Amino acid sequence: MYSAAVAAGMTATFGAPFGALLFSIEVSSTYYMVSNLFKSFFCAVFALIIFKITDKIAWLHMFIPTKFPLSIKIDHELFLFALLGILSGLFAAVFVHVMTTIVHARLRLKIPYISDRVKWCLGIAVISGLMKFPVPFLMISDYKILNQMFTINDLGQNEGKF
Repeated sequence: MYSAAVAAGMTATFGAPFGALLFSIEVSSTYYMVSNLFKSFFCAVFALIIFKITDKIAWLHMFIPTKFPLSIKIDHELFLFALLGILSGLFAAVFVHVMTTIVHARLRLKIPYISDRVKWCLGIAVISGLMKFPVPFLMISDYKILNQMFTINDLGQNEGKF
């Protein structure tokens, strides 16, 4: 069932049932049973059919279709995106190191508030909520953010459409 769910999800995301089937085999390769191959393929094809049918319903569109120009421009933005990727990777490495240190300290110090998993999770959830609430951009729905990311217009042109 796991491989069928992976195949259906990948088909619904990318619209490629054969690729989704191969990906589901790759993801669940440690315990993949060959008898599930047909079930996964059937589930992937059925997901594609349902996706194509629901795509024709006007009021059910999940995202606005993307139309990018076919020409590729190499300018300063490409290098800035590369720099952004490098800085994000370094920030992620520092974040993982800090979180690993916090978790090891949490296990070693035995402080009652941070050693209890439930209190730890609730504390992190409260901190995350308090950080997200005052920032207006973080209160925008995922649907609107994804549509904004994949639109052809510049950010200044779509400012009031959130």
